Amino acid sequence: MITVNTNLASMLVQKNFSSATNSLNTAIERLTTGFRINSAKDDAAGKSVAIDMDVKLSSNEVVQNNVSMGISFLNSAEGNVNLIKDKIQRCRDLCEQALNGVYDTDSQNAIKTELTQIVEQVNQIQQTSEFNGIALFSSSGGGGNTTPTGFLAEVVTQNATTTIDATATTVAEAETALRTALSSSGVIGISNELGLQALANVVNGTNGAANTCSGKTIVLTDNVNLRGIDNWTPIGNNSYRFKGTFNGNGYHISDMSVSGSTCVGLFGYVENSEINNLSIINTAVSGTGNWVGGLVGYARNSTITNCYVTGTVSGNAVGGLVGYVSGPSTIIDSYANGSVSGGSNVGGLVGVVGGNSIISGSYATGSVLGTGNFVGGLVGYASSTTISGSHACNFVVGPTSVGGFIGYTNNVNMLDLSSNTYIDNTHNGLAIGAETTNPSGVQYDANYTPPSGGSSSAITLQIGLDGSSDSRLTLNLGLDLSILSSIVSDPAGSSNLTTIDNLLSSITSLETNIGAGLNRLESVQDSLVTQQKTLTAARSIVQDADVSQESARYIRSQILQQASASLLTVANQSPSLLLSLINGMR
Repeated sequence: MITVNTNLASMLVQKNFSSATNSLNTAIERLTTGFRINSAKDDAAGKSVAIDMDVKLSSNEVVQNNVSMGISFLNSAEGNVNLIKDKIQRCRDLCEQALNGVYDTDSQNAIKTELTQIVEQVNQIQQTSEFNGIALFSSSGGGGNTTPTGFLAEVVTQNATTTIDATATTVAEAETALRTALSSSGVIGISNELGLQALANVVNGTNGAANTCSGKTIVLTDNVNLRGIDNWTPIGNNSYRFKGTFNGNGYHISDMSVSGSTCVGLFGYVENSEINNLSIINTAVSGTGNWVGGLVGYARNSTITNCYVTGTVSGNAVGGLVGYVSGPSTIIDSYANGSVSGGSNVGGLVGVVGGNSIISGSYATGSVLGTGNFVGGLVGYASSTTISGSHACNFVVGPTSVGGFIGYTNNVNMLDLSSNTYIDNTHNGLAIGAETTNPSGVQYDANYTPPSGGSSSAITLQIGLDGSSDSRLTLNLGLDLSILSSIVSDPAGSSNLTTIDNLLSSITSLETNIGAGLNRLESVQDSLVTQQKTLTAARSIVQDADVSQESARYIRSQILQQASASLLTVANQSPSLLLSLINGMR
């Protein structure tokens, strides 16, 4: 039937022409993108599967990076362990040499000097070995050089009114800004080493009139690294003393190196001052004279609250936190961790304390080595002091007046002691070296653990795609070297070789642990590469276009489109046949 109003042939050709065009467009899209699934409508289920595979592949790449970082971490640890082991082997050689009776006093002193240097170097390697800011080693036992995890008390942040070094590019600019800020009211903020140097210059009167900062509050607004300063100049000295308030705001000052004569530390001399919420980590402080401390050299009529120090400190009247404390001063919720050494008046936390001062809720861990008198795990020399709820967990070594808690006091009745504990891991001696029995209020506790506990000696690596325990690898890198301090004072000690052999055995165990971890990580890495290959192949099957198939589809659709276009012309001409019929009726 031939009709004018309805051209079924044209409609049929148009439908097929549209279908061929759509098929051609789909083939072009797949050939140009390389994907069989370009939107959910192409294959809803397949699209979901492909997305899930994409997520897993992306995670797989991240985990491979994690594993590679873990391998680098352990390689770095292994290199440092080998270095430490070589140094300790040298210690053993020296101790074995010292046991030979043919060496005179000068030779023995030479051996002792080299031993001292090696032990200090080993401690430094342990404390400064890091990878991407993460300490490689920490002690696995009480009394070792653990790295504390943070503050003992909650830190309440204090905001700064003005930050003096926010735009400063030199110390001089920061110093100008600080002098301006000190002339007005408000809380002064310091955010970098320029501001700290400016504070030292202003207090010490280095480039102008000295300003003790009395009545002023200074706060840290960020962590400060002093690695770029060869020898830090302490804030305050015997002539110009810091008399303000310094709030660390829970931030830390790291990698400080300072050496000098007297009043040595981050702060040299503070008086009528307050220092709160401040940590000094990875520090190296040494003084040739008296009053040396990691935080403060000399503190008079001052309060130190919620502060801690990690690192090495050496001098006379030397303490891990404060060298000399005169009163009435107060130290609360503070601790020191690391190696403290010197001549006389050597304490893990404070070298000398007196004047009705107070030490409360504080502790010291690590090693305390004195070559002279008055060596104590917490305090070297104490008089007229209240010490409560405090602890010492140290290897304590010295010739005379050595105590696990306090080295010496001229009268124990001048002390107010309550609820204190100590461990003297060298010889389990008395709490106070000058006493024949432990005084009331100080108890020996072999199971004591520092309140902060130190950072865990274990590191956890994420080596899987999910958050389960199977996707994590935990390695214990605990390394306690504090026992080395016990061999320095007497290189010819009969037990030294056994001590060092036991230490070498523990280092061998650590090497085994590291080696096993490396083998595990390399195995995981191979497995992840295999997973990535198989998962990529599976995703290709689901998502990628088959080029040969799509090329055939493209040609077929193109031919059909061209044929439809030609036939559409014929179909559209069909109604014109009616004109011939009509003309024949004339």
